[in-house]
Amino acid sequence: MPKDARKEAEKILDEAERLLEHEKFSKAGKEFRRAGDLFFEIVDFKVAEQCFFYAAKAFLSADKLDDAAEVQRSAANACILLTDYKKAEKYYQVAAKYSLRVDKVYEGILNASFAYLCMFIQGQQDRGLEYIKQIKQNVPFDDFKENQLVQLVRSLTLSIVDRNREELLNIEQTVSKFKIRDPELNVIQRAIVLARVHLALGFELQFTKTKYITDETIEFKCLVDATQLTSINVPSGLDLSVKEIVVKDVGVVLSENLSVKRKPVTPFPLFGNEKKNLDFQLRANYPLEQAFAGPVVLTCAIGNVVFFAKSATQFLVVTSPPARIGIFLKPLGTPLIGKTFPMDITLTNESEGEATNIELDINFPPNLQLMRGLPKKTVYSIAAHANISFQVMLQPTEAGETPVNVTMTFKDADGNVNGPYTADLPFEIKL
Repeated sequence: MPKDARKEAEKILDEAERLLEHEKFSKAGKEFRRAGDLFFEIVDFKVAEQCFFYAAKAFLSADKLDDAAEVQRSAANACILLTDYKKAEKYYQVAAKYSLRVDKVYEGILNASFAYLCMFIQGQQDRGLEYIKQIKQNVPFDDFKENQLVQLVRSLTLSIVDRNREELLNIEQTVSKFKIRDPELNVIQRAIVLARVHLALGFELQFTKTKYITDETIEFKCLVDATQLTSINVPSGLDLSVKEIVVKDVGVVLSENLSVKRKPVTPFPLFGNEKKNLDFQLRANYPLEQAFAGPVVLTCAIGNVVFFAKSATQFLVVTSPPARIGIFLKPLGTPLIGKTFPMDITLTNESEGEATNIELDINFPPNLQLMRGLPKKTVYSIAAHANISFQVMLQPTEAGETPVNVTMTFKDADGNVNGPYTADLPFEIKL
């Protein structure tokens, strides 16, 4: 029987090619479709897809968009059984476009929904949603809202984005009511399994602290809990196992002031009975109060389907290193009673960032008279690791070791006011 069916299919295909060559497009389209149906029945899906492809071209040349859309859908079904979901997605998109051109709204929405589902099982849910939003703008609102497949798309989205188990349960209860082709049921079931896996995976970001300074290394772990995978039942016809997931890539979304120094090496397996810690090391490049790390994004493969699993986001604060201003007194000569001498006063910025608006108030003891200069000093800014000096003229009136009292305030690189700080600096006057 298969041999006879193949011979019949090849004979019809030859006739279709002859008709196409003679530009009898409508008849050629019908013969290509007949050949495609026969090749599909004998499980030669690759040749079937090509037959449907040429049937669509012929119907287009005959200006029969309705028929062209129908065979595009058939070509997509063949691609599903070849597990070529990318190609199936494109066929469905073209079928949706042709259907909507001839006001076949239900068929247009159906094909668009399956295009979304093909994107979904390729791990491209966001792109799929953008596509569905475009379709929504081109069909009557009620037709779109009440369509069962649109409701399925909505529930799939909510089950993943909001981790809504009730929405997923709703899909599972209604899918048996759909009157669709077997390959398309296969796509829906695969999408449901992926949604189940999304809900089964648990993530926990583990930080020892949430406040860091510039140039500091940030180390954290992402605990991935896959122990719930073993509870997922996979329909027998899918040939899909969730006992082991292959993590093909690991990424982490970061605020602009953070960068990755180290992340897990991929690929690696994630088994359905384990919890796995993923180690990350980041660098804080500059201050930012609303910094964040996450979500951690895993690109996962289960058999021939792909999906992205995401953690939550951890918000962080990155500040400049603590500012430190040093003050040093150095007499330029020996301080003697009754003799005026210059005193060099040096301010040093010992931090990594600029210090600004330095306000200095120097209180000299009674036995050390200020002859020239001011006891109060304002310095506009001192760059990181830089210093600035100025001089005053002093005259001792008594011998002995008496402290010079200094009070200082300044702003760090983040604009925070530091101080007032007070210190007594030792100073000796000789006879």
